Amino acid sequence: MHKWHKIISIIIFLIVVLLTYIFKIHIDEQLTSDLLTVVSIMLGFTLTSISTLIGQDFTKKLRNEIDTNTDRKQTQLQTLSVYYKVSFLLGIIIIISLVSIRFLPSCSLLKKIYDSIVLGCNADNFYISYLLIKILIRSLREVK
Repeated sequence: MHKWHKIISIIIFLIVVLLTYIFKIHIDEQLTSDLLTVVSIMLGFTLTSISTLIGQDFTKKLRNEIDTNTDRKQTQLQTLSVYYKVSFLLGIIIIISLVSIRFLPSCSLLKKIYDSIVLGCNADNFYISYLLIKILIRSLREVK
């Protein structure tokens, strides 16, 4: 991932975790259901956008260009694959977390912290999905 995207992602995560904890926002059964639906849709988008990019000239172009915005010497296609991996892993982590959240006592400190972390991960997942949508739109503009 690009350095500034990592920094923004960490800042978003910390802000959401702090705000969630300060304002005592908790994840109840309805919110769990809604979040599971949203994350499932986002995972579907991720998989669909990968299939949309496969075989396009845009992808071939990314394979041949070095990404100068990363610490490693890698192509832009390799960088893009990192964004997809992060998005997919965040989605899976969120789903597992939302399913396991039911086993925590509803008024414990651990549950409050857990809720804050899960909502922070959701915020990061939205941010990574936003970045992927930008890339997908850019690829669609370049299709001839």
